[in-house]
Amino acid sequence: MDFTTLISALAGAATALITVLRFMRDTGSTGELSRTNGKEIPLLPMRKFQTAFLASVIIVGLLMGLVRPLGILQPSELTAFDRLMRSRPTEQPDPRLLVVTINDDDLEYQDQNKMERGIASLSDKTLQTLLQKLNQHQPRVVALDTFHELSINSEFSYLQEQLKKNDNLILTCSIGGIKAPPAITPKQYERLGFSNIPEDADGVIRRQFFGMPPSSQCNTDQSFSLRVALSYLEAENISPIQQTSDESLQIGKVIFPKLISDTGGYQLPRSEERGSQILLNYRTLEPDNSIAQQISLTDILDGSQDAKLPSLVNNRIILIGTTAPSFRDFHMTPYGTEMPGVLIQAHMVSQIISAVLDQRPLLWWWPQALEIIWVWLWAVFVGILIEYWRSPLSRALIVVIAIGILYGLCFLAFTKGGWFPLIPTALGLMLTGVCVVIALPYVQITTTTPTNPTTPFTPTNS
Repeated sequence: MDFTTLISALAGAATALITVLRFMRDTGSTGELSRTNGKEIPLLPMRKFQTAFLASVIIVGLLMGLVRPLGILQPSELTAFDRLMRSRPTEQPDPRLLVVTINDDDLEYQDQNKMERGIASLSDKTLQTLLQKLNQHQPRVVALDTFHELSINSEFSYLQEQLKKNDNLILTCSIGGIKAPPAITPKQYERLGFSNIPEDADGVIRRQFFGMPPSSQCNTDQSFSLRVALSYLEAENISPIQQTSDESLQIGKVIFPKLISDTGGYQLPRSEERGSQILLNYRTLEPDNSIAQQISLTDILDGSQDAKLPSLVNNRIILIGTTAPSFRDFHMTPYGTEMPGVLIQAHMVSQIISAVLDQRPLLWWWPQALEIIWVWLWAVFVGILIEYWRSPLSRALIVVIAIGILYGLCFLAFTKGGWFPLIPTALGLMLTGVCVVIALPYVQITTTTPTNPTTPFTPTNS
C-alpha cells in the first residue's frame, strides 16, 4: 500500500468517524427528550468505546472491502508470505528424488566426445546411454525435464523403444510453446506433462499447475510435476486423482486446495486464474542443501559413479534437467534467489508425494468471511485499549505488542501450512488506533444521562 493511498484512506476514515460520532453525540447524549405515550424521557447515552467500535468497522470495511480486492495490498502480502516461508524451521531433502543435472561442463563433455546435440541439452546418443545406465538399477520413475521436438535417429533403437513403450518414462512439452516428442502417440498422452510454471508479477514462483486445457502441439491436460507424482504413487496403491465438489483435486485422502482469484493474500488477475493451481509449499532447507540429491550427467556417462548408482537410482524418481546458465531456465523463488527449473519441478513433485504419503502440510487459507472477522477483532480490541489508555507511551506499546503477538501467531500457523492475513490485520489495528487518537479530541463522549431535565414552568393559584 503506497503512502498516498494510506494517508487518503486514513483521512477519509477519520472524517467519517468524527462525523458519525458527532451525530450520535448530538442526538443521543446531550440530554434531549423524546416523547413516548405522552411522557418525556431522555434519549439513551452513547456507550463507552463506541469510538473504537466505529473506527474498526470503518477501517476494516475499507481495507477488506475496497483496498484489498483492488490488489493494493498484494505486493506487501506476498513479501510477508516470502518472509514467513524463509523463517520456518529447516527440513531434510526428499530422499525419494534424484536430480541428474546438465550443466555447462556436461554440454562441453558431449561436444568433446562428438555427441552431436546441436542446440539441445542432450543428444540422442547421450540420452540413450543415460537411460541404459539408469534402467539397470530399476528407478521407479524417470522424468525428462528437457524438450525433444525432433524425431529420434533410427540408429538409436533402444532410445526409440524407451520413448514409445516405457510407461515409467515421463516426457514434457510446453502449452503455447514447445511441442511434444514425435515418438509420443495419442494413446501415450498419460506419459506426457506440460512444463509451464505460473509466475507472479514480481517474477517469483509461488504456485504450481495441476492442470490446464491442452494445445494441439502439447496435447496433455496435466502438469509435468503431477504426472511424475502420480506415476510414483501408482506403486503405492493410491487411488486415482479425482475432483471434489468445489473443483479442488484429491489424491488418496488428501485434498489440494484450489487457488482462485480472491484466495487469501492472492488477488490474481482473471487472466492468471487459468487451469487448476495450488500454492507451492517449498521445503525450507539448509543453505548448502538442495531439495534432492544431485549427480551430474558427466559423472554418470564417464562411469566414475557406477559403484554409487544402485543406491542413488533404485526405486527413486529420477529428474533430468538443465542447470546451465546458457539455457536460461532459472526462476526467482520466495527465498530471494534464482533456482533452476528442474529443481523447482522437484519441489513441486515432492510437495505432492509428501502430502499424500507423509501428511506434510499443504498451504491453506481461511474463507473470506473468517478473515474479515479476524482482522476486525484485532482492530476493535486494539482500538478499545487505545481509547482506555490515553498516554502516548502506553498507546505505542499497545500497538507494538499487538503486532508482535500477531506476527507470532501468523508464523506458528504458517509452520502448519496456514496463511493468515498478516498485513491487513496489522494495518487494520494501526489505522484503527490512529483514527481513535484523531477522533477523541473532537468528540465528547458522555456516559451518563442528565437526571434533572428542564421542565416547563406552571403557575399556581395562591
